[in-house]
Amino acid sequence: MGIQGTTSPKFITSGDVTVELRHFVVTKNDENENILTHNSEIDGDRGFYLKGSHYVFEGYSYIYKLDDPLAEFQKLRLYLGQDVTLYMHSDGEPFKDSNGDVVPFTLLRVSPYYPWDDEFGQDNAVYLAFKSTKYVDLSQSTKEEYIKVGGVDVEIGGVKIKI
Repeated sequence: MGIQGTTSPKFITSGDVTVELRHFVVTKNDENENILTHNSEIDGDRGFYLKGSHYVFEGYSYIYKLDDPLAEFQKLRLYLGQDVTLYMHSDGEPFKDSNGDVVPFTLLRVSPYYPWDDEFGQDNAVYLAFKSTKYVDLSQSTKEEYIKVGGVDVEIGGVKIKI
């Protein structure tokens, strides 16, 4: 089991519409750290301060596997440029900040995608790109059962321990 879930991604719109991203392949799943650097003019010492991390989540969905690929593409295009609540896995938690508040993501790209070069021109997938509008704290975005101390019994080499 994954610490953030095991099922496909989803997002929820401001109008409470849930959109499951079935047959989704993640291509970018990254934190972009915002780091301030302080260079001392006196002795040359350098200090770093991590202000926070924005998050980028991108990938493509094989819409050709769905009953009506065109309808799915048109539905996804409706949310282009809108802020949504993004779940890396639909059975997990949404992305949150250090206070535990949900972080909005903007859907910045919804475009046809051709994952196979030999089939150029076949609209068999749609590429999606999301970026966070605030800093994300991944420790707040994990499933609750994975952050409880002393909540899981594990047996290693015949020895039972609680983690």
